[in-house]
Amino acid sequence: MLRVRPVRESDLMLVLLTRERGRIDAVARGARRSRRRFPGGLAVGQRGVATLASGRGDVWRLDEFECEGDHGAIGRDLERFAYVAYVCEVAEALISGTEPDDRAFALIDDAIRELVDDRPHPAVLRSVELRLLDTLGLAPALTTCAVCRTALPLSAVSEVAFDHRRGGALCRLHAAGARPVDTATIEAAAQLLVVDRPRAFVDGLSRPERRSVRDLCLAAIHHHVARPLRSAGFFASLALPPDDPRSPSQS
Repeated sequence: MLRVRPVRESDLMLVLLTRERGRIDAVARGARRSRRRFPGGLAVGQRGVATLASGRGDVWRLDEFECEGDHGAIGRDLERFAYVAYVCEVAEALISGTEPDDRAFALIDDAIRELVDDRPHPAVLRSVELRLLDTLGLAPALTTCAVCRTALPLSAVSEVAFDHRRGGALCRLHAAGARPVDTATIEAAAQLLVVDRPRAFVDGLSRPERRSVRDLCLAAIHHHVARPLRSAGFFASLALPPDDPRSPSQS
């Protein structure tokens, strides 16, 4: 469940990410007072099996939802809830249409499983941001020029020109007007797309490097969404230091 919004006296409007039908909108009639059809309630980040029926227009009707696993940890831990809400909102903002996408579904499903079963970690957010953009064909160029696709000499330079509006990293020929980004940041972002153990990799970065990668990822997300991410505000309530790399709200 990517989004849950109350409507009328007892109904809920939902945005679901499904394996078979991609992202869909659905209404759950009487969900706020029915424990028989929705025994575990309906909340952002829940995973389970949905029984759906055709509704009005493009909006489906959710008749039943059987929750899989124990999602109670999300409600008991504000930091965990903030992480899950952020992952769900990023998915909702970037995934459109009803075409099923096994890679995107698995990425979001795995991230929520990890956040429920293990302690929250900024590597989960960074991996979701970069890998979802990559899966959807929206990731910024990192190791080649976004304009001419020339391989960038990352090992020989300390900074790389970067512009999200032009697609990412740029060679010297196309660098006019772009801002410089540390090569270490570019290389770290590129590694996060492929490493098997993102947590260990992020833990190995210095604090400034983690902040720089966070800022690069956030800028890449914001370039493709039409509005600020509401869930980022949750992190402000966690009383983290202003420069803490865990917080998407600090950009």
